Amino acid sequence: MVVSWIPEVFAEVGRVLKLKEPHGWDDGWQVREVWSSRLRGDQLPDFHELSKAHLRATGDAETV
Repeated sequence: MVVSWIPEVFAEVGRVLKLKEPHGWDDGWQVREVWSSRLRGDQLPDFHELSKAHLRATGDAETV
């Protein structure tokens, strides 16, 4: 199975698309599944906390 990113406006299950390849246009790509790549605010990782946890785990945290 080959996966390709397409703009949201074209992402309709069952739709047949023509995709541009290095050698030209490839006709006959069918959209079989659609996934959202957007994250809601409550899904965003806490990068500050992840950074602190990494520093603690590696022993790189500054101790005063």
